[in-house]
Parts: sequence; structure tokens; C-alpha cells
Amino acid sequence: MIPLGQNPLWRYLATISLVAIACFSSAHFTLLLLGIGVKASPVWPPAGIALAALLLQGRTIWPGVAIGIFWLNLSLGVDWVLSFGSILGNTLQAIVGASLLDQIQFRPSLERLKDALGLVVLGALTSTLVNATISTVTAYWTGYLDASQFWQNWGTIWLGDGTGILVLTPLIVLSKTGFFQKGDQNNFHRDKLGHKSPNLYRYVDNKQTFSLFQAPKLICGKSLKSLSLTKGVSTIPNSPSNDPFLSFPFRHLSRQSLYVAWYESIIGWGLLSGVSWIVFGSKTTIAISQYPLEYLPFPFVVWAALRFRIWGAVLSSLIVSGMAIGGAIQGDGPFVVKAGSINQAILLLQTFMVVVTITALVLAAAMSERQQAEAQLCATWKRDRLLAEIALRIRQSLDLGEIFETTVTEIQQLLQADRVYIAHLNAQGNSQIVAEAVNPRYKSLLEWTPSEELLEEVRSLFTHRQLLIEADTALAEVSPTLRDYYHYYQIKSTLAVPLILEDRLFGLLAVHQCHSRRHWQGFEIELLQQLALQVTIAMQQAQLYQKVQVLNTNLEEQVTERTVQLQEKMEELQKLYEMKDIFLQAVSHDLRTSIMGLLLILKNTQNCPGHSISISRSILDKLIQNSDRQLTLINALSENHFSEGRQIVLHCQPVNLNEIVNDSISTLQPLVTANQAIINNLILDNLPTLKADPVQLRCVFAHLLTNALKHNPPGVSLTIKASVDDNQIRCIIADDGVGMSQEQCDRLFKLYIRGLDSQHLTGIGLGLYLCRQIITAHGGDIRVRSSLGVGSTFEFTIPLR
Repeated sequence: MIPLGQNPLWRYLATISLVAIACFSSAHFTLLLLGIGVKASPVWPPAGIALAALLLQGRTIWPGVAIGIFWLNLSLGVDWVLSFGSILGNTLQAIVGASLLDQIQFRPSLERLKDALGLVVLGALTSTLVNATISTVTAYWTGYLDASQFWQNWGTIWLGDGTGILVLTPLIVLSKTGFFQKGDQNNFHRDKLGHKSPNLYRYVDNKQTFSLFQAPKLICGKSLKSLSLTKGVSTIPNSPSNDPFLSFPFRHLSRQSLYVAWYESIIGWGLLSGVSWIVFGSKTTIAISQYPLEYLPFPFVVWAALRFRIWGAVLSSLIVSGMAIGGAIQGDGPFVVKAGSINQAILLLQTFMVVVTITALVLAAAMSERQQAEAQLCATWKRDRLLAEIALRIRQSLDLGEIFETTVTEIQQLLQADRVYIAHLNAQGNSQIVAEAVNPRYKSLLEWTPSEELLEEVRSLFTHRQLLIEADTALAEVSPTLRDYYHYYQIKSTLAVPLILEDRLFGLLAVHQCHSRRHWQGFEIELLQQLALQVTIAMQQAQLYQKVQVLNTNLEEQVTERTVQLQEKMEELQKLYEMKDIFLQAVSHDLRTSIMGLLLILKNTQNCPGHSISISRSILDKLIQNSDRQLTLINALSENHFSEGRQIVLHCQPVNLNEIVNDSISTLQPLVTANQAIINNLILDNLPTLKADPVQLRCVFAHLLTNALKHNPPGVSLTIKASVDDNQIRCIIADDGVGMSQEQCDRLFKLYIRGLDSQHLTGIGLGLYLCRQIITAHGGDIRVRSSLGVGSTFEFTIPLR
């Protein structure tokens, strides 16, 4: 049985209940305090509570708003039509406001100017038009208002709802995010961008540049002295200090400056409260009210917004607005004295509260953006400084062993990781841990010998200069061998960067976190990449030094060797030029062959007599199929040739394999007849239905059959079979033709130029390459078995879904 606290339905109902209680309580208290009954309130807290609830919990919480307003109207004995309009207006207002803010990717932290302006314009000024219009029209329609009161009531509701949103919504959403915003590098920065769950096993292009948005919390949060090198070791704190004096917003100050900052805060907030009480809570004469006394607290509001940013803006505007409302209720303050009527006093009060809140929020958001930019620059400068000093120590030595030991030690202390190691992958396919810095509580990898299966997996991961980033190895979808490796060495999180030397995978630079999970931040990944680059440069320098020493001992032999190498390079260059010529010839041949066939059909149709020519549907279908196939070849040549890892987009639907095969054989019948070939379709009709892309599947059979017909002498016999094997359909296309060598089989499904392998055939080996991509996209596998003089057998599988 699921506990109530973990049951989604109970949690949803509890959230709705809390929202309803909050809306009812705040509205009831406001009406009771102001003593206005069912009239429009100059300040409407439920508007701010409703918008905040929908922003934080989602728009599905709207029933809580409706229930709260219904409860309020029921307690006041409001007419059911007027009550319905009030419920509809308040609920739709919150939904519209949340939807508009979601469109601009609103963040509850309000640290961006876009978020503050969005809350003001979309939340307080735009969405409030909904409730003001619906409630006022309903009241006028029921006879509760006459025509002379229509716009006055509309304006009061609009300003009242806007004031409630500006005063309460920032306070609630900021309370949800927390007051002390410490920079824990083990937590991701979350926002309203709709992030998916973190990929626990992802690979990133080694050339990617990562954002340093989190870096200010981890690097600029400390003084420059604390980041300086101590005894030759550079460190970045892994977690925030427990010292309360280093908490937000004064964590960047020294201890002596902290006391001054606290005194400043006490005095500033005290003056803000005192001046606000004097202005709004004391008796104001008519003579004094002629002066703009209400703006005396403004300098302190500006101080709070600049000093404490968003929290300062919210709290200061809340204090000033609260005292202004309290004074107006007591009949004190400049608004009551200046106004000629109670309606005018309410209008002045609303305008003042809106101006104060908007000014504070916008000023604080602009200041936050500027401080973030400065902090990011500070973090970048300090990180580059640390990187330069570490790189200098790495490159001071020309001994590879010393370079490796210095690297792992520096990185372990810099990132405060549990294990850092460098693994070397030699040309023979073996691996060795050449350097390691590990916490004594965990096992060492120095004596570890990886299995051949694990080496092959590692080699396939890092050959294309990718990064391995795992936040939680327990949830990663990996092979059993790699999972056992993680478990045995207690690896909770890992970050690995390939070391590329002379365009070859030399080894890996890996970081492990063993005591807990660790979400790797962007600046940590970039830092490790740059350090890996420095290690590679140092290795190149060390190798160059060793080569110079060898040259000094036997210069003549080295010159001869280099001469031979130069000749080999010249031969390779000559082969590249030859390959270019063959490639151009192959492109023109492949395209000319397909287009000439298409033109032949069109010219035969053109020679038909008459002004209007009718084309049979079969000919039209063949024209479209040939055009689609030709377009597929061109797209694959222009895109897939340069992007081996690009996935084919599938449009899967239930298909009958036998129908696909018969259709492909029918399309190729002219080619079968011309080659005097025999095709035996032995596929049974009772095979289960496949969920696949019929167009791509036809393309696979067309390429395989065409390949067999073109590359074998006339009279070849082809056999097509299919069977169900281990929850997948296995298809076999066999011929009794000339066959292929093992070398040709190994490269058959790669993009190659056929002119290099056969002097009597030209063209690009693109068809079988596309077959492999299509079958792989379906989740299957394709292979070939062949012997010279015996024939070839193509076999591929497609999972049953």
C-alpha cells in the first residue's frame, strides 16, 4: 500500500486544499480588515496567491482557486450569478497569467530582468484584465452595479488584483526557492525551461563549450586569497562553508566587513520601517500633505533592492505597502488627507503600491543580472588563472611519468574527487593505468587489468572524441561488464575525457566520485577538457624531447627514416588524388544511370500522340518511387557521408513483410528479366505483422536485390527467406553468384568508392551503407557471409514491436 504522502492523488488533493484555504483566508481577512463587504477590494491577496500556486505547482491546481473563492462567496451570502462570475474571473485570471509567464520561460528566482518585467506586464497588468472584466460585467448584469459605477469598479478590481500579484506573488515564489541560496555544485540549476531528467549516461562532443553560469557560486563565492595556491596545491571548494557569516548575501565579504554589513542592514531596515510608520501611520495635516511625503521611504526601498536584490525589493515593498494600507485603514497618512473622497484615496494608495513594487522589482532584477555577469567574468578569470598555474607545473617536466602523476594529483585536489587516473591504450589494444590519485578509503586501479569486452566498449565510446558524463552509475544503461566494474570499485559518478595524441586515442583522463552521486557542472567539464589538452601538449613536448635525444645519437638513421616516411606520405597523397578522380567519376556515373532511366520513361510518354497524354498509375508510381530513391541517395551522399552518427527518421506502421518483398520484386522485374535471373520468394504468409517504416524497408530489399543482380553474371539465382527468431524476424537473401572476399565483406556496409575495388564497375557503395543505417534505426542488425565462387548470403533482423 502506498503511503498517503507518496500517493500522487492525495498530494494533489492536499495541494488543492491548501490553495483553497489560502485564497479563502486571505480574502476573508482582507474584507474583514477593510470592512467593505462584497465590494471591490483595493488590494486582493488571492490574486497573488493563485498566480504563485499555478506557477509553482502547475495549472492543474486551478480547482483550489475556484474552491477558495466559492467558499468565500458562500460565507458572504453572495448571489449565485455574481458568485459564478467571481469564481470564473479569479480562476481564469490565474490560468491566463501562468500561461503567459510560461511563454517567456519565467523563473521564480526573479533574478532576470525579463522575469521581473514579465511578472509586471503579463502577470499584474495583463492577466488582471480578465477578472476585472468578468466580475464587473457580471455585477452590472445582475444589477449590483449601475452604469455610473461600472468603470470605477472595473479599475478598482484591476488595480487591486495587480497590487496583490505584485506584493504577494514574488514573496511566495521566492519563499519556495529559499532565502539562503548556497552554491552546492552537486545540485543542478533548475528553471522553467522544461528540462528532462538528467541523462545519467550521455556523451558530449569534445569541442562543446559549456556555460559557466554556476561558476560564480563556487569560485567567486570565495575571496581571491582562499583560491590562491597553498603549498603548490590549488583547490575549489566542493561544498559551501558552514560558517553562518558566509551566507547570502554577504558571503563574498571578509569577516570584518561582515560586521559592518550586518550593522548596515539593521540600520537600513530600521530606517525603512521607521520612516514608513512616520509617513503613513501618523496624523498628517492638510498643510504637510501638500508635500510628497509618501515618497520619503523610496531611498530606503532603492537601498534594499540594490543591497539585497530580489529579496530586498520584495520585503521593502511589502513593508511600505503594508504600512500604507494600515495607515489608510486607520484614517491616517497622506493619501486620506489629500483625497477628496474615499475612492480617490483608494486610487492613490493603489497607484503608490504599484509604483513602489514595480520600481523595486525592476531595479533588483537589473542589478542581479549585472552582478551575475560580473561574477561570471570573475569566475572565468580565476579559473583561467588556476588552469594556467596547473598547466605550468604539468609542462615543466619532460618526463611522462612525472607529468601523469602531477596531473592526477592536481585534478583530484582541484575538484576534490575520490579518484583520478590516466589510462593508456596502446596500439596492440591493451590498457594500463599509468597514474592514479585515489582516496585511501577506496580501491586502487593500478593493478587492475580490464577485460577485452570492456576495452572494446571503451574504445567505441571514445574513438570519436566524445566525453563520458555519468551522474549516477546505478541508473546508467550499460553493459554487465561495465556495471560490475562500477560496483566493484564503488563508482557512484564518473567523468572521462579522451586523450587524443596525433589523431589517435592515446588514453583516458577520468574522475570518479565514490562516496556519493555528483552532478558534473559545466565549468568542471570544461576545466577537465582544458587540463586534458594541457596534458596532451605536455606529452607531445616530452615525446619531441625524446625524439630529439634519439636524433642526436643517430642522426643519419633518423634522416633516412624520415625520408622514407615522406615518400610514403607522398604516395598517400597521390592515392588521395586518384581517389578524388574516381570519386567524381563514380558520382557522375551513379546519378547519370538513374536519371537516364527516368528520362527514358518520360520520353516514351512524350512520344505518345495527342495534345493530352494520360499516364497509367503504375508508371506514375514507378516514377515517384525512382525519384524518391534518387533523392534518398543524394541526401545520404550530402549528409550522411559527413555525419556517420546521424539517425534516420522512421515513420513506423504495421506492415506485411511478404507484401513488401513482392512489391520490391515487381519493381525490379525489368532488371531481373534483363539479367536472366531467378528470384525464389520463400517467405510464408503467416509471419507476424511488423511495425516498421514501409518506405525504408522497401529501400533495403531494393538495394540488396539490385546489388545481387548487378554484381553477378546473368542467370544468377536468388532466394529470399524469413523466420521468427527470439522475438525478431530474421530475413535472408542468398545468391549463387561470384561471391566476395573477406576484405570486401568487412567494408561492404561502409561508404566506399567501388572503383578502388573493381576495375569494371564504377559508382559509390552507398546502397548497402544505407541498408545498414535503416536496419540499425529499426533496432536490428545486418551482416553478410560470402566466399569467392560460392555466392553471398545477406542476413538482417528487425525486432517485433
